[in-house]
Amino acid sequence: MRDLLTYLGIGLILVLTALLGAPYVIDFDAHRGRFAEEISKALGSQAQLDGPIEFRVLPTPYFSAQKLSLKGPLGVLKADKADFELSLPALIQGNMTFTRAELSHFALEVDGDQLRKPNASVRFDDLTLRDGILRVLHAGKPFISLDHVDLSGRLAGGEGPFDARGVFRAKDRNVSYSLSSDHFAGSRLPIKLSLGSENLGNFSFDGALDLGGGLSFDGKVLGEGAAADGPWRLEGDVLAKPEAVKLDKAALHLGEGVQAMHFAGGADYGVDHGALTVDFSGAHLDGAWADVGAGLLARAMDRAAPTVLRAQLDSLNWRGTWSRVKLARDAGGPLKIAAEGAGGARFDMAVTREGSRNWRGKGDFSTVDYPVFAADVGAPALPFRQIVVGGLFNFSGGALALSNAAVTLDRTKFTGDAAWTPATKESRAKLTAKLAASALDLASVPDYGAALGESDLDLTLDAQTAGKSEGKLSLRLLREKGFSRLERLEGKNLAGADVTASGEWKDKFSGLKGTVRLKAGELQDFATLLARLAPNDTTRLVASRAKILSPAVFNAKAEQGAYAFDGQAAATKFSASLDDRGLALDVSAPEAFDLLAQLGAPPLLSPQKLGPGQISVQTQAQGARRTVTGRAALGKINGQFDGAFRDGAVDGRLSLSGDPSSLIGGPAGNGKIDGEVESRDGRITLSKILGERGDSHFTGQLSLSSDGVSGELDVDKFSAPAFLALSLGPPAPAKPGAFWPSLSFAPVVIDPPRTKLLIHAADVAPFGVPATFQLSLAANALSVANLEAAVNGGKLRGAFDLRRQAGQATFSGEFSGEGLAVKNPALSATAAGRIKLAGSGASMAALVGALSGTGSAKLTDAIVAGAAPEAPAQVLDAQAASEKPFNAKDTVRDLDKALAGGELRLGDGEASLRLAKGELKIAREGVAFTYDLNDLSFSLDSSLPDRQGALTWSGAWASPVRKVEAAPFVAVAAAKALEREQARIARQREADRQRKAEVERRKQEEARKQAEKLQPPPAPAQ
Repeated sequence: MRDLLTYLGIGLILVLTALLGAPYVIDFDAHRGRFAEEISKALGSQAQLDGPIEFRVLPTPYFSAQKLSLKGPLGVLKADKADFELSLPALIQGNMTFTRAELSHFALEVDGDQLRKPNASVRFDDLTLRDGILRVLHAGKPFISLDHVDLSGRLAGGEGPFDARGVFRAKDRNVSYSLSSDHFAGSRLPIKLSLGSENLGNFSFDGALDLGGGLSFDGKVLGEGAAADGPWRLEGDVLAKPEAVKLDKAALHLGEGVQAMHFAGGADYGVDHGALTVDFSGAHLDGAWADVGAGLLARAMDRAAPTVLRAQLDSLNWRGTWSRVKLARDAGGPLKIAAEGAGGARFDMAVTREGSRNWRGKGDFSTVDYPVFAADVGAPALPFRQIVVGGLFNFSGGALALSNAAVTLDRTKFTGDAAWTPATKESRAKLTAKLAASALDLASVPDYGAALGESDLDLTLDAQTAGKSEGKLSLRLLREKGFSRLERLEGKNLAGADVTASGEWKDKFSGLKGTVRLKAGELQDFATLLARLAPNDTTRLVASRAKILSPAVFNAKAEQGAYAFDGQAAATKFSASLDDRGLALDVSAPEAFDLLAQLGAPPLLSPQKLGPGQISVQTQAQGARRTVTGRAALGKINGQFDGAFRDGAVDGRLSLSGDPSSLIGGPAGNGKIDGEVESRDGRITLSKILGERGDSHFTGQLSLSSDGVSGELDVDKFSAPAFLALSLGPPAPAKPGAFWPSLSFAPVVIDPPRTKLLIHAADVAPFGVPATFQLSLAANALSVANLEAAVNGGKLRGAFDLRRQAGQATFSGEFSGEGLAVKNPALSATAAGRIKLAGSGASMAALVGALSGTGSAKLTDAIVAGAAPEAPAQVLDAQAASEKPFNAKDTVRDLDKALAGGELRLGDGEASLRLAKGELKIAREGVAFTYDLNDLSFSLDSSLPDRQGALTWSGAWASPVRKVEAAPFVAVAAAKALEREQARIARQREADRQRKAEVERRKQEEARKQAEKLQPPPAPAQ
């Protein structure tokens, strides 16, 4: 295009020069042909001007033409309008410089094979192209086609440099671009080209355009953008020619930071025939980028042009986690896929895409742990662990068909054809299979019920069985829209069973027609097989009890709503008939325990010898009402039911009597229970209950359903030990001198059903108090909620949980009380408080010894007996007033007597409770109480005033022993006695001193008087 404009500029210069002196009044339109002729001569091309033209020389040479067309060796240019302005100063100097050149609504078609370096030195300071079409041809065919091209640029002569920018439209996308170049180096023009699209990102090319004998570009390419869940970046070497484009040493980066994904490789694209070759490898691919990659792969498979693909990934996270992924496809060939997945899965297949939703091919798939694989990829859950599948396949619209397949499901190997059709809005999913097995292991026959769910089935199976014994199995089973038909089931020596059966039925075996004949020395394997091939409640129930039902002989016939059964299961004989008139059933066994086990009674510790068992049931239709009469004799228990069945409900009266201890444990003794029974909507209600067991009587009502047992009972005697034995097992004996048993908890006799009862007990043994509480039971769990009991004139409330796991029991609870009278020989008070406690152990002694907790208590009117606070002072005063010598034993005796003569009254207040290792402790104002749950002993410690000693009560709660520790007080009393003795001695010494002084004085006085008598009388005065 640049060359064409350059040549066009040269032609215009010649025309302008020739017409420089033309008067301005010339009608240039009249000379349109002359202009076209001059332009054609100048360019050596055919020029045509079909529209108005304008021309002026001064002040600036200007030429404008409409409907311009130019055809020459390089191609064809057409423009609705062309405007050119020349620089007059440059023209005068002999240079050709277009100050402005503009083509509008143009179409330019260039022969790329003819492009060469231009020889002209024409300069375009301002070149503008508006809304044009550009076509570049190679070998006569377009290889570049751009629409709505806009360009704004500058051409600095034929040697360059050049720059341009603008926008064009390619394949319905607007692309902006900018181009800059250096000067020509020979035939090579160094250029930089940038392309930007809002959808495709930005690409930068830095290289050289070679016009020496063939159009080509080689250099570097850098692409950047954002897609999927992050940015992307592409860089590499590119070589572009009209016939092919090659990307080499390419590096692709997806995402950013440490989570970025990196790929290396290259690509080749053949322009003429559209052939594409892509070869990439990388460490990992995941996230939304994996979806982008899958979409690109699908489009590559749809390409009509030859496409070659090579890809290797160390890991791939797309609809699952994969490793060592390899993709390979030659032009026109299938796509070969090899990968490893979760659960030891391996894929190796060759697949061809036919249309948008159909794939066919051949492959092998295996997995070591299918549940792990299915969870990872979201595949349907199947009851198999190891799966190996190989053969031809066709996958169309979600439907999968296998032919000449070899399938291994765990230990069972099949050959044959199979097809799976997924569910739609109009139809259910369906499996059609015709299989054969040479060594069918009945212990691992596929669980088709679990695998198919509600899917339809068309199964034909012929197999030689292996395992405990060799046999044959021939089966033809169909199921469609809830209707099943067993056309054939013939088994010979199937794990000890011979069986023939045929029939048809609807969901849940309604509308059953058919016959069954079975003889089995060992029923377990056959029952398991039947439960898998025809899963329902009946077959699963038989499979669960197959062992205790063996050996078995069974004959059954169903036709037009009438059923007949007879046979023998182990030693139990049975016969039954059922039709519209009613049911007649007779079952008898030499041992009732075996019969109960066959009927599904809870398992006991060990088989019991109960005696013969017999059950008979008869119903008879009377209009819409059907009477029901039942009798049962099971060892020492007899039962009777009389009632009626109407509108799906049963009501009547039930009575049971006998000794149930052999079944449920506990002491022997007869009991009975009578009540009205109603069964409706899966719930059995027993109301107006009157029952007794031993000397305990109870009334109330119970409801039984799939959720368990619920109701409300009034009980005159409720045994707490028997109640705890439901979780802790029967009580064990305690060692001599111990209160709690140290033996490990025994196994429970029977696992209770889920139970929730409101109990009103007039007497809870062994405490002898009335209580109301909500009782909940389950296997290995027992709990009491909303407990409220009248205890010692007050109220005790609380709740606790007791759980058992193997031999370990765990107890946790919270209790509160108010107005509780506390009284024994040592202490009397009214108590209120709250405590939370918990513990665990493998025996009752260990459980009690592990109980710990904290709480608070409030004691009012608390009195400690035999703890008179004034006793020490009284004894000291008495000793001070006595002249008797001090004696320690007499002092202790006097203190004990003085303490016993009064009591200590504590002020009302709060105290903390602390339970540790089964010892409950309360401390208040110099007084400490302890109650040891391990041996139910009591202790109380009280300090004497001024810490002169301590008073201790200890022993059994009802009869604690009082003890006084008076050593500090004796020391005080001794010290005071010593002080008194020392004072007496001091007084005696003072009296002796005073007596001696008086004697001395008297002696001196007597001496003086004697001296006076011995002196001569004085001489008379002179």
